[in-house]
Amino acid sequence: MNKEKTIVIVVGHPGVGKTTFCNLFAQIHKFKNINTGKCISEYLLMKKIKIGQKESWGEVFLQNFPPEYVYKVINKKIVDDSKFILDGLRLYSAYLKFKKEYQKVINVIIDAKEDIRSKRLFERSTNEGFEHDEARNISIAKDKFQIELNKLEKKANIIIDNSGSLDDLIRKIKSFPF
Repeated sequence: MNKEKTIVIVVGHPGVGKTTFCNLFAQIHKFKNINTGKCISEYLLMKKIKIGQKESWGEVFLQNFPPEYVYKVINKKIVDDSKFILDGLRLYSAYLKFKKEYQKVINVIIDAKEDIRSKRLFERSTNEGFEHDEARNISIAKDKFQIELNKLEKKANIIIDNSGSLDDLIRKIKSFPF
């Protein structure tokens, strides 16, 4: 078990503001920010597997590799520094592996009201170049990892409602209990 590293795992539905939270948290608390989706997409590209749109990366990964590879791919990024925040971990089995391998693991659930999540996801999709109808379909799609999210939510150390303003979120991050 690694006693020297602190791992903050951030979980939540698409559109709740996980990446915004992680970017701000990393900046304020001097953590290394690891975007789990980017880790997975980089691994898929390295293996020359077509990845498609962002929302499908996890699904494509699991079609090509067993679930335990998720932990292996992400864990390779945990080097040198002592404090890490993992943006968007989606598999309960990977969470359990981090809990087993690292002494200090904090599971943070980010949540937001449904209408706010849908609006954010729609805006992000249109900003990423999706047509209006495509963006709307992405924003209303049911999260494919709902069962995994339910398991992770039951193990939450901290739940943060991110339905408010950016200033509200910054205040919550600054008062984060260690």
